[in-house]
Amino acid sequence: MDRDRYLDELKACLQGLTVAEVKDAVAFYAEYLSDAQLEQRAAIEEKLGTPRQLARKIMADYSIRDDEHTTGSKVKSAHANSRMIWLIILALLSAPFALGAVGVGGGVLIAVIFLILAFFMVGAGLLLAILLLTAFFLYSGVVLLFQEFNVGIFYLGCGMACLGLLLLIVPCLFWFGRVLIQAVANFARYLYRKFNERRRAD
Repeated sequence: MDRDRYLDELKACLQGLTVAEVKDAVAFYAEYLSDAQLEQRAAIEEKLGTPRQLARKIMADYSIRDDEHTTGSKVKSAHANSRMIWLIILALLSAPFALGAVGVGGGVLIAVIFLILAFFMVGAGLLLAILLLTAFFLYSGVVLLFQEFNVGIFYLGCGMACLGLLLLIVPCLFWFGRVLIQAVANFARYLYRKFNERRRAD
């Protein structure tokens, strides 16, 4: 039967969820298909999309639900937020005309994600440059210390200053990156809710 095969494929696509979550999701959609009397594959996919598309939506929903139930600080872990953003993007991209349905927000989300990637690349480049500069000054200072003492001390001082700058910049970059990812996660969650509201209205 097409319905059973569809549900089996859906179950196989729900990787990353717990056994109980997979069971609940499959049971919910089995009951939904039964109530709607949808048996043929074409009719099911017209209503719910392919098993992979539906699985992405379910995983995005669970990710948002888990995020909302997480207690503690307003700034969640970067890993959890990144996973949620990725699942939401997959869910939006897998739905037909999803980005068009959410209007300009979809384009803004993608643009912001590219800006975040650019921020991390610039930050990594800056850290690497300061690290290399620190190594150069410290090495030069040690070498010159035995040839030109005053010049060696100057280079060692520059190296220590660069090291101090590095120790100051690293936590700031990590904090700013974490807050930035949290802001994008909040926007992605808002956008996904708007998309679901519009889809239900249609």
